[in-house]
Amino acid sequence: MVAAFGSGAQRTPRQLVEATPRICRANVRKALPKSPVEVAGLPPGAVVRASVGVRVGDVEQRIEVVYQPIMRGRWRIYLICGECCERRHALFWHLGALACYRCHNLTYQCRTTRNRLPFRVAKLRRKIGAPPSLLVPLPRKPPHWRPDYYRRMVRELAVLEAALAIRLHDTVRAVRRRRPKHDRHSHRAT
Repeated sequence: MVAAFGSGAQRTPRQLVEATPRICRANVRKALPKSPVEVAGLPPGAVVRASVGVRVGDVEQRIEVVYQPIMRGRWRIYLICGECCERRHALFWHLGALACYRCHNLTYQCRTTRNRLPFRVAKLRRKIGAPPSLLVPLPRKPPHWRPDYYRRMVRELAVLEAALAIRLHDTVRAVRRRRPKHDRHSHRAT
């Protein structure tokens, strides 16, 4: 027997990476010693494991950290996911456990929509230090930024905002065109 269209189980939206508390390797590295002695003499490809205690809310968690030597005596750290034991840049606190985004079945916001332009505009505005709204003026150049870098960011933002405005205009026009002529509220402005 074939079921009717739309009669199946409802899809529940996946939790977003951006909305989930995280612990990045940069945060963990600040708490670690600057140059671990065990890593200095290792050949490339060898690793040293350590364990770090982290307090998330009222719960004490242990995170396994891997030191991997890179060029010229420097080293890089990775966080080990407690579920899949893979090296990760960040672990996420979700459902009372620390794990990577794959184990928690998290997704990125840009993967849930086809129109990524608003996210790119918001990201550039956040980088410049402006609020995410389109109509708010941009702040002055931060004192530590080079003038050409700031101009390039503002120019790119202007191009993207113009494209977003055109796309919004086309959307409004398409919605108005779809509205039936006999709509009793057609005298109202949309």
